[in-house]
Amino acid sequence: MKKILISVITILAVTTATIGATQALFTDEEVSTGNTFTAGTLDLTVDGVNGTQVKSFTMNNMKPGDRFGRKYFILKNNGSVTGIPKICLTNLVNTESNGTTEYENDGNPGELGDNLSLIVDVEGSWLMTAGHKLNTFDGRCWTPTDPADNEFATKGKETLEAGETMIFGIRLDLPENTGNDVQGDSVTFDLEFSLEQAN
Repeated sequence: MKKILISVITILAVTTATIGATQALFTDEEVSTGNTFTAGTLDLTVDGVNGTQVKSFTMNNMKPGDRFGRKYFILKNNGSVTGIPKICLTNLVNTESNGTTEYENDGNPGELGDNLSLIVDVEGSWLMTAGHKLNTFDGRCWTPTDPADNEFATKGKETLEAGETMIFGIRLDLPENTGNDVQGDSVTFDLEFSLEQAN
């Protein structure tokens, strides 16, 4: 009888455990669907043009006292991501005249770049270049991240928001006291415009 009682108790215990294990609990489930991630864009145009075919400028037959400028470029962020503007003067090359006067072909290229004064600006405010000569700016970049270029900040152009524009200007002066050694010389350079993602 004792064995039967133990068997019944065991069966009841197993049955109770099984019922407890299969007993349902309340649940509530929600699903987040359609999660999408899209990369933003950073797209700079200069005067409405993408790529390398932005406008260039030429001035021939300069003489002491001549002023070229200002030449303006309109930078626009056509992307969706905020960017930091940067303009660099690169590939500056002075070429010596091959003329026949006593002031030409003197074997010292660079006199024109040594005499031309460069002035650049953002939105009409000079970027502290007045009086400095063109040759000293080869490889120079202007950007709001450089403390020397705080005019970006004064004009509210530390960054270019999506759809925002900025005007960058350049002016070249050949001072009246320029000597004869620049006769026939020429100088070329590139301006590189870029946007870098802002944090």
